[in-house]
Amino acid sequence: ISGNNAGKLASGTTLYGGELKVGQATGDGTIGSSATNALGSGTISVMPVNFNLSSDGDDDAPEPALTVSSDNIIINNPIALSTDLVVGDSRNFTLGGVISGSGEIYVGDEKDSSANITFGGDNTHTGGIYISGNNTATFTHDNAVGKGELSFGGSSGATANFETANPVIYGLENNGSSATLNLNYSGNRIFTINQAEDSRFKGNINGSGASTIVKEGAGTFLFDSGTITSSGISDGQGNDVALEIKNGTFFFGKDANLSSGTVKVNGGTLAVQGGKTLSNTVKVSSGRVAGFGTYSSSISIGANALLSPGLNGHGLTGALQFNHLELDSGGTYEFHVQDPNPDNPNGRDQVSVTSSSTLVINATSANPFTIKVISVNSSGEEGQLSGIDTGNGLYSWTLFSFTSLSIPGTSNIFAANLFTLDTSAFTSDALYGGDFSLFKDGNDLKLGFTPVPEPSTYAMMALGLGVIGFMAWRRRRTHS
Repeated sequence: ISGNNAGKLASGTTLYGGELKVGQATGDGTIGSSATNALGSGTISVMPVNFNLSSDGDDDAPEPALTVSSDNIIINNPIALSTDLVVGDSRNFTLGGVISGSGEIYVGDEKDSSANITFGGDNTHTGGIYISGNNTATFTHDNAVGKGELSFGGSSGATANFETANPVIYGLENNGSSATLNLNYSGNRIFTINQAEDSRFKGNINGSGASTIVKEGAGTFLFDSGTITSSGISDGQGNDVALEIKNGTFFFGKDANLSSGTVKVNGGTLAVQGGKTLSNTVKVSSGRVAGFGTYSSSISIGANALLSPGLNGHGLTGALQFNHLELDSGGTYEFHVQDPNPDNPNGRDQVSVTSSSTLVINATSANPFTIKVISVNSSGEEGQLSGIDTGNGLYSWTLFSFTSLSIPGTSNIFAANLFTLDTSAFTSDALYGGDFSLFKDGNDLKLGFTPVPEPSTYAMMALGLGVIGFMAWRRRRTHS
């Protein structure tokens, strides 16, 4: 369709299947600067097939596709998606109208195509945008991706360009070849990933200069591999923040990097994969520091902050290493125990401060640091700890291992009252419970658990004492 239909087709165009190719007539403005009027002023409604398919052996539904006859055509009609829509083949064009509905948009139908489709509307569709192959999507409105996930696929790396200051996407995923996201706005850029579901991403996010990636939403974002390039934006507190985690989890894979800038944990969870060393400065105002790898900068765990090795969905128990760790008043260590056997360190959380720097305890007896003991069942979920032998006596579990310990104002003398124990999330198969204790053993701070013996144990002890007493009485009588 290429005629000038300005003022016509007000009731819109309905696309069920096949390819709708849009042109621009001579005299209908200038291609690239004026929108085409080929589809009039109405909405493009993309609907599921509502007729019976032929029985000739090909039962695939005809796929709806929207293309153009010339490069750089602008289509400003609203689009309502009740099913998925393919946009583009080998020509570049712009969708400037608002896209709504539940369908997904596929940029590029052919794996070897290389179209660049520009999205310029304040879009609300929830199905997301999928960029395949060598194709490119360019977004010229903060909400141009809509309310769904931005995902990538194909054997080649696809590209997404963001041209505004504060773009928002509702999820980011790429499990194939490396994808590229470019934050092209010339000033400060805040790129928000509002991730409700868990996903994995391989690729690079290029925000050279002043930019911040913000993680929102309750889902876990696994940044599997690639680099975020940013120098951060000043937060007015001496930090150039390149990544701010406000909600959910940002999980660094072992091959993922943040080029420079500070990571600010501000309500969410920061985690590192096993084998990964995160060297960026980390500031924790609230939220959780977790994972299985190494943090090489100085980290302080204070009020509203949690230290929690492991990661829900990847194993609740884990081992973390720090070059410098400070335990401040009001902070909490979530210590998970899945195996009580002290000879199996993998059965519990492990925290090591192994460099020439120190473990520092800034908490005081008046304002202590909390150790929250959490039992984990045999299925790897929070629940009852099994395997407790009530006749074992003291179980000794290492909380922290360190090269050196500093406790300011105390001549580095350890006192258990610098900590408070929260055992509300701990249950075990020790029928009569047990008693907890904290103590220092060489270069370890340890948690002790002594199960209360069962009554039969006391009876046996009493019987044993009785036998010993009887034998002593008998020896005395024989001697007399």
